[in-house]
Amino acid sequence: MKRYLLKSKKLFFINVFFVILSSFLYTALAFVLKALIDVSTEKDMTRFTKVLTFTVIYIFIILITTYIRKIFLAKYIKFNVITLRNDVFKKIISRSKKDFSSKNTANYISIINNDIEILQRNYFFNFLFILQAACSFIIACAGLVKLNVFIAIAILTLSLIPVAVPYIFAKKLSVMKKRYSDNLSQFIKIAKDFLSGFEVIKSFNIQNKIYAKYNEFNNELESSRYKFSKFNAGMSVIVDAFSYAAQFSAYGIGAYLIIKEQITVGTFVAAIQLMEFISAPVRNISGIIGSFKSVKLISKKVMNIIDEKIPEERGTHKESFEQSIEFKDVSFSYVDGKETLKDITFSINKGEKYAIVGKSGSGKSTILKLLLRYYDEYTGEILIDRLNNKEIESSSIYNLISVIQQDVFMFDTTIKENIALFENYDTDTLNRTFQNSGLSDFINSLERKENSHIGENGSSISGGEKQRVALARALIRNTPILALDEATASLDNETSFTIEKSLLEMKDITLLVVTHKLSEHLLKEYNNIIVLKDGVIEEMGTFKELINNKGYFYNLYTLEELS
Repeated sequence: MKRYLLKSKKLFFINVFFVILSSFLYTALAFVLKALIDVSTEKDMTRFTKVLTFTVIYIFIILITTYIRKIFLAKYIKFNVITLRNDVFKKIISRSKKDFSSKNTANYISIINNDIEILQRNYFFNFLFILQAACSFIIACAGLVKLNVFIAIAILTLSLIPVAVPYIFAKKLSVMKKRYSDNLSQFIKIAKDFLSGFEVIKSFNIQNKIYAKYNEFNNELESSRYKFSKFNAGMSVIVDAFSYAAQFSAYGIGAYLIIKEQITVGTFVAAIQLMEFISAPVRNISGIIGSFKSVKLISKKVMNIIDEKIPEERGTHKESFEQSIEFKDVSFSYVDGKETLKDITFSINKGEKYAIVGKSGSGKSTILKLLLRYYDEYTGEILIDRLNNKEIESSSIYNLISVIQQDVFMFDTTIKENIALFENYDTDTLNRTFQNSGLSDFINSLERKENSHIGENGSSISGGEKQRVALARALIRNTPILALDEATASLDNETSFTIEKSLLEMKDITLLVVTHKLSEHLLKEYNNIIVLKDGVIEEMGTFKELINNKGYFYNLYTLEELS
């Protein structure tokens, strides 16, 4: 995290300059006040007026300097937080599908929002506050020694003791702060889960149980915050006790020296003023150092993400699809000891249409995930134009293949942006895509057409309309290979048939469709049907061939017809 302090060296050193300057101006104010009080006792009106005028101008300079310092501090914090948050997000979004899915998204949200917010308050702000407190302390000490050595020794002796307090309790503070951060992350995760499952909660009438569970996590979160606050409060009392001891000692010594006529009233007031620039920084710096050190583990957690080694994208850059896709003896397991696919072998020729059918859990969708390199831990080979897909850049694979999932995610923005995915397309391309995906009538019925917002994850449109948007999202990219994973499952039979029929008629597209809808009129249009059973290819062939074989596919088709 230290390197982020100097991410912008220019802003850093500007802030350091103003911190030193404002510390000097504030502490030097004590001598200005000394001169003002001492001259007032001399009853020289002319000299008093000059000193008073200088004092007013001096205070005005302090106010202007303070304003400029705060502006540059805000710029420095803004730059660091933006840079840090961008770096964390970039690393998270650069992860592989497998690595990203290893954690709940609520954990990522908590880091991006809460942990960086904690670092903003307790690390970046506090670092400059510590620097300012240190400058004020040093300048004030020099000023006190100049005024009176005895007062300086008394104040310094008692003021330095509280500085050690945060170091004594730093480890415990850090652990307690980290526990709070972890509980906050868990709380966000559970709250997100419960709110996402609102329909399930209502339909199964489990509101009371969910509330009890929520209350449990809420109590745990606030208990960890309370324990940290309570411990921090105890530490602050110790610091304050020594600070007050130093303050009253200075008052006593100063009063004694005035009585003995060894110092003037102006010197005493200046000493009290300077003492405030010693006791206040000591009082504050103890808490700030404690707070600064308490985020050590949180800082480590954030830096672990930033320093995470994301494998560089290597391999062959491939811009076109020329011949075929081949699966050769491919086996894969999500869980050790339980194979999802077993020795899968088949090929897909350019421009042809293939359907993958089988019961739920037979491994249909896994074939698409391996083709898209969501997982690399399989045996056998997957070849695209005779190149092993593990040796092709993953970005090249994504530029060659558009996939439409059954569970479609929608961004909380317009229909147009959900289809274009924030790319720029001309009006003709958009309208053609609307037509091919069956969205034209729906879009034309909306007041704002394609610029209509669809809500969080498409909450304001139906499941079928979401599928059409997902289809349009794939079609507009104009990739040579299109893969559908139960993409028409949420559509009515007529719309599903129309869309699938139009895809089958596209000559330039290589189509790979995972489906459970066994429609004779559609399946007859496929060049080949791959039939899976328990992770194994049970049969392959055209619709006519498979029906004539009266094997496993025939039984699936008959059951579909009967249902």
